[in-house]
Amino acid sequence: MFNKGLLKTYLLPPPSTIQTYPKKYFGFFCEVKFKLENNEKSSIVFTWNIDYLKMTLSNDSKSHSSIYKRLLLLIEGWFPNSASYSELIEKGVEYRPHYAYCLYNAAIQAKRLGLSEITAIEFGVAMGGGLTDLEYLSKKIERRTQVKINIVGFDFGEGLSPTNDHRDLLYLWQPGDYMMNEDALKAKLTFAKLILGDVKTTLPNFLKTELKAPIGAMFVDLDYYTSTINCLDPMLTLDSKMLLPRTYVYLDDLTYTSKYTGEFAAVEEFNIKSEFRKIDEIKLLSELLALKWLKWLYLGRRIFWLHIFDHSLYNIRDINDKSSIQDPLPW
Repeated sequence: MFNKGLLKTYLLPPPSTIQTYPKKYFGFFCEVKFKLENNEKSSIVFTWNIDYLKMTLSNDSKSHSSIYKRLLLLIEGWFPNSASYSELIEKGVEYRPHYAYCLYNAAIQAKRLGLSEITAIEFGVAMGGGLTDLEYLSKKIERRTQVKINIVGFDFGEGLSPTNDHRDLLYLWQPGDYMMNEDALKAKLTFAKLILGDVKTTLPNFLKTELKAPIGAMFVDLDYYTSTINCLDPMLTLDSKMLLPRTYVYLDDLTYTSKYTGEFAAVEEFNIKSEFRKIDEIKLLSELLALKWLKWLYLGRRIFWLHIFDHSLYNIRDINDKSSIQDPLPW
């Protein structure tokens, strides 16, 4: 086991001109400094980062791992930069790429708008695979964007709650499904905040007393229409400064639903309630991403923007990569 502050120094030939090299990060586990000492020798100082060493993947992600995927991520980790990491996400190499895409692009949007910190929320934690992977992803994305990411998870805590509402898709699932093992999950988590109870009461309390940085991404896996509308409605009145102008919303449970049932019904209702806050799909995103990885044809259709039209930064340009917004065809 490595202890904080554990250092290992290696002597090198002195550099010819540069007196002190800037700090760089290598790999997932350590930070590296190059420096000149007494104008005679240079050294590399490795500092093991305990936060990274504690990071773990969910069992779901581990089951989708491969030697090839691990090798690509390892190589990128030794020479991390935003461009190469974005490419790995878009090609489906990064674990839970749909979460990674939303989280990474939320951090990039925040950085381009001059923000240094965001919050990401998962609604519907269940056994905790998504929340565990959000911890893993957030640390990697923080290193590449220098934007701090706070992770919060909301769950009823006792599986799906009792309901008789026909919009809640009881033909797909039933109350008590997706039971959580609270003790086991808390043992896995290292810094994510887990909030249990009815989201109709726990979310407003959190937004009022604990939310410190703008919400950049929401991952909605609540299954029911009723639970989904209860997590969306507070966004209608939340101070615009506590949301990104285009907050990423991932809707997990759209299959076998309609605009009258499930998460689609919640989105339809939400959009009726406000002129200045609307949730809509990101047009052609799934098709553009599918040019790099075919599964985006499915996953990309679940990625939406919550448009905050009354946000003071909404009209500030924050999409600078023209390749991401131009038609890739030459005609």
